[in-house]
Formats: sequence, C-alpha cells, structure tokens
Amino acid sequence: MGGHASKVAREEIEKNLGKTIVTKSNNLSYQYIGDNDKIEHK
Repeated sequence: MGGHASKVAREEIEKNLGKTIVTKSNNLSYQYIGDNDKIEHK
C-alpha cells in the first residue's frame, strides 16, 4: 500500500514539474550481502 502511495505522489510531482525526479544521477546503489557472506562475531 505504501509503495502505491509513493508512486502516485512521484507521478503527481513529475506532472507538475514537467520532468522526472528519479534519474540515474540521484539513485542509491545498494549492495546486498548474502547469508553465507556475513561476518561472524567472535
């Protein structure tokens, strides 16, 4: 449900601005670590 609300809000903002607000230059890059790659606490 929250994803839909944020999509609608983004589309409204983009409609009012006349341009996209999410671009390759302002996205966040995350690297996910698998369960096997976790560091063990000793």
